[in-house]
Amino acid sequence: MVLRAALLTVLLQVVMQACMAWDVAWHTTPAMRVPFLGLPHPLILPHFGIVATLPIMALLMASLLRPASRKSDDGGGLKLASVLGRRGPVGALAVLGSLGLFLVALGVDSLYHLVRGPAEPLLAPAHLLGFLAHILLSLSLVALLDDLTFCPALGARADQRLARAGLVLALIWLLGSLSIVFPFQPHVYSAHYLTSWLALAMGTGLLVAAQVLPWRFATSMILGLYLSFRVAVAAVLVQVGYTGATIPPESLLVASLAADLWLLLPFNRRRGRLALAGVGLVFGLVWAPLGYHSFLPIADPARASLPKAFLGSEVMALAAAGLALAMVAVAARGNGRRPGSGRCSHP
Repeated sequence: MVLRAALLTVLLQVVMQACMAWDVAWHTTPAMRVPFLGLPHPLILPHFGIVATLPIMALLMASLLRPASRKSDDGGGLKLASVLGRRGPVGALAVLGSLGLFLVALGVDSLYHLVRGPAEPLLAPAHLLGFLAHILLSLSLVALLDDLTFCPALGARADQRLARAGLVLALIWLLGSLSIVFPFQPHVYSAHYLTSWLALAMGTGLLVAAQVLPWRFATSMILGLYLSFRVAVAAVLVQVGYTGATIPPESLLVASLAADLWLLLPFNRRRGRLALAGVGLVFGLVWAPLGYHSFLPIADPARASLPKAFLGSEVMALAAAGLALAMVAVAARGNGRRPGSGRCSHP
């Protein structure tokens, strides 16, 4: 039951992230900013698509909770916790908490637009709160699927494969939640700023994947699957008229491949903190010139600086390593597994 609910929830993120890409395209294609049924912003069709997934996710996760008095249930190896008289998997409770934060962000955003009108900067407080809720939702699902994958009460080999596939999907959507809005209106920013920001957003998601998946070329696989998803969504959006639909540069794959090759070196086998910092630096170093030249034709040309792209990417890549370590530590502590060990620390 837990596996089925987790897989259905992570599959709903396909719809959520497609609608978020649609929302970005709606804002960047003036000709397509058509009100839905005459309703004012933010009551637009992409927002309804995002919101429609939230109650279904909540119901799926709530179905895994039981009265807290039934403590004899050990969860079949899953880490459990109790909140407000209900007991269930830690990942499920975290998903419900992030969905609650999502609703708060939507309420604040709606109130802002009712008072101030449709104009709102990308990094407005309501948007930042929504981005945080989205990231926490994705991280919670990574923790839940990671728990199912490495500490499973799954006897069937087919169920174990499904859990691993769900974990891969959860990592893809974590990468997406960190980077879904970038590049957004790239003409407003300099090429080195966009390059540095994407080094942080993409680097964090990829370095989480490098820790959670003990596979060769894990980061390139996660990034390749995510880029394929964004390309497919953008192709559909452009076909129906959203010419402002954007995708992250494909040259990110070269930087992720360099990071994967670095991980193959013998001294990186344990993937500790220093190894992860090194992977981040390699990713930032390779990505800096690639990102700079990718964004240069579409970014603000007045302040473009390649040295700043190198410096910013390296700083942001190190920050990404720190964030990735913190995220995996939180997820591993929640599911009872030591980071990078692949083993449970609870019964």
